[in-house]
This record gives sequence, structure tokens and C-alpha cells, in this order.
Amino acid sequence: MKDGESVAFSSATPTSRTGRSMTYRLNSQKLKPKQVIYLRVPADIEAAGLEFVVLKHRQNPTTTSPVADAKAHDDVPGLTSVQILDRTRGGKEQWRYWNGSASGDKGSKFAEVSHAFEIENLYQWMKLGHGSVNGDKVLHDRLSPSIVRLVNTGTDEVEIDEVTVKARFGKVSESPASTFVDGTAFGDLASENGYAIGGGQQAKGRFPGALELGGGKAAPVKLPSGWTFENGVVRIPLPKGKKFRGFEAAVGDSHPDGVINSDGGYGTKGWAKLSAEIESGGSIKETLMSRENVPPEGFLSGGPQRCEYVTTEGDTLVLRSHSDTTYLSGLRLLFD
Repeated sequence: MKDGESVAFSSATPTSRTGRSMTYRLNSQKLKPKQVIYLRVPADIEAAGLEFVVLKHRQNPTTTSPVADAKAHDDVPGLTSVQILDRTRGGKEQWRYWNGSASGDKGSKFAEVSHAFEIENLYQWMKLGHGSVNGDKVLHDRLSPSIVRLVNTGTDEVEIDEVTVKARFGKVSESPASTFVDGTAFGDLASENGYAIGGGQQAKGRFPGALELGGGKAAPVKLPSGWTFENGVVRIPLPKGKKFRGFEAAVGDSHPDGVINSDGGYGTKGWAKLSAEIESGGSIKETLMSRENVPPEGFLSGGPQRCEYVTTEGDTLVLRSHSDTTYLSGLRLLFD
């Protein structure tokens, strides 16, 4: 704990666990400016290393400072900085923040004023880098997370509903990636080097050739053997008798309208959410991902609830999009 901090909440026990993730459900925990939340990370996730953080937060419209109108700039913003304690580093370098797209100091994400919670995906901490809260140097090495600290760096109250931390996959065998948009590439899992999204901003917000999940259109390209794509849902047969670790998906949800959005990029911002399940005989056997927020362009990953999931005859990976179209640029399956 830092001197002078006001701790709004702390916990050492996650609400739920899977083989490679933990979730704290905080039930609209209020976080006033400069207040913090501390959440302990289980030892096995710390040892595996950090891959991904999902944050659900908002500014509650019933308590936030008023803004002149819905399109006006929020001069009294609520901002959440997600910070990770890595005990393997020197004292001033231990607390790290994500170096991806941010709205404020220390990687802070702007909490939208809404009755619904906004979902922020903080992905690929090695590829995008992480900075020290005590300096400006950005590193691209592996993080060992022991504690998550959430800090309200803004000037208005935020509410935190949920935080999920996902561990790195570790040693896996990779199936050949299936890519649909030119330029899409899946890199090395260990270093996170070599990943690339085809389309997106380099194509003015479009993803030519992508499978439009949730869009209701036919596949624009020939699918890999065994795959089906119908009514905006893609189904991929899984080989029998394999220890299935999960998948990586290259995705985006920017609208292909060429409009300059509030971040200065191409395409009206989308609001797609992605779900992934293993189905067999029409029934869901395992949920790998449930309505996770899709970035304008980026990579998402999901895995079975159980560490040792062994596929059986008829197991099928199913990806579907909710609320908006998810443009699937490529997919890679991971096995032990």
C-alpha cells in the first residue's frame, strides 16, 4: 500500500476460477478519485504469467457530474488505471500498467457514462508493452502478476463491476492458422512477436475477406475443410482425443463506413461482443468466452473452464457475435 492511499476495497479470494483465469465480481464497487482496489492473483496464474485483463466499469449517470449534452466532452471524467504488481522486479519497477490505447495517465481507461458497464480488453501486454507507474520506460517482457491494483485517476467517481485476469497459455502445439484477411498473422506465443491484423486502419477501417460473425452474410472465401458458416455463426470441428487448450482470434468491429471516429481513426466504433463454446450434438459442453468486448482491431483468446479438456467425437468450436458484427480475420487453435 502506498502512503496516503484510500483503499475502497481489497480481496484475496477470486469469485470464480478456470484453468487459466480468475474473476473478481465487485458488484458496482464505487471508486472515488484517488481511491484504489487491491485484488490478489492466485499463485498458479502468477507463475504462468499475464496475458490479458478484462475490466468492466462505468460512470453511473445517476451520480456522475453532469455534462452539457451527450456529445459534449466530459471535463470531469472517471478514469480507471489497471496496475499489476510483479514481485520479480526491482522496487520502483514492480507496479506496471498496460501500454495500449489509453485515455489518461498510467494507461487509464475512460469510463463511459452509462447504465450499462463498459468492457475494456487489455491484451498482449508483451507486444504492446507495459510501463512503470514510477517512470516512463516501456518494456516488452513477461509479467508475473501477484496483485491487481485499480486506481481512479480521474476527477469523478467510477464503478467497478468485474475484473478478469487471464494467464498465458504456456507450452502448446499450434494448429495451422486459418486467415481470411490479407496481412493477418499469428505470431510466437512465447514472445508475442509476429502478430499482425490484416485490414483495419490500414484499410480505412475495413476487413476485406473477413467472416462477418453476426452479420448474416455468406462466407466471402472458401472455408477450411469441415468448417461451416451459416447465419453469421462459424463452426469448427475439433479433432478427437486432443487436450484442447483454447484459441486465438484476430477480430475487429469497426463499421466499414469510412467515418472518422472519436479516436481519429476510420470507421464508426462498433459494439460487438464475442462468445465461444464447445458444442456436441446441439448442446453446449463448455463455455470458452462469454460476450467479451471486441476491439476495433486486435486479438482475443479463450479456453476451456477445465485445465485438462480432452476432445471427444463430435466436439465443435462455435463462435458467434452479439449486438454488432465481429469481423473475423483469422483463427488459431491450441492444443497440448
